[in-house]
Amino acid sequence: MAISFGGLRACDVTHVAVSVGPGSFTGLRIGLSFIKGFCMMAERKAIPISSLMVLAHAACGHLPNKRGRIFTALDARQGRVHWGGFICNDGVNTGISRLTNDRLSLPEELLGELLPDDILVTDTMGYSRSTVFQMFEGKTGIIRAEKSSLSRALSCASIAFDNIGNEPLWLSASQIVPNYLQASAAEEKRAMCS
Repeated sequence: MAISFGGLRACDVTHVAVSVGPGSFTGLRIGLSFIKGFCMMAERKAIPISSLMVLAHAACGHLPNKRGRIFTALDARQGRVHWGGFICNDGVNTGISRLTNDRLSLPEELLGELLPDDILVTDTMGYSRSTVFQMFEGKTGIIRAEKSSLSRALSCASIAFDNIGNEPLWLSASQIVPNYLQASAAEEKRAMCS
């Protein structure tokens, strides 16, 4: 028996968008495992999208005239942040283009990139005791992802839809890899013991 949602069955899906990180190790592994399993059997194509770009796209509507520079940052723990810079271009392709690659650094590096009119979207990744973003208070406009209604899933799908004809971006599921940007805590401990 085929289950359908809104008249769409799993076999009707030909392309899949997936946020590949940076983000939590466990969350990325689970999400990518599902996508790989879903796509491999029917040879569906998938597009890997940066979670920082997805967050920026979701926040572009908060900018005046939906244009301007927007930076996104995730608490990477241990006093570090995953971050990226983007330009919102209302109505141009996905409405967003890159200023920087995704990075892992101390928050001071990100602070050095920000201009007073920039918007910074922060996400503590569910870590209620996070203090890594305190130094940004008063330096620029801040949107806290955990307190905002940002539709990341819709933004991921929108970026994918806008790139549906850009075949080089679409990969076989076996080619999709997570963008961790850092070693896991276990890998870091193992490296210290070596």
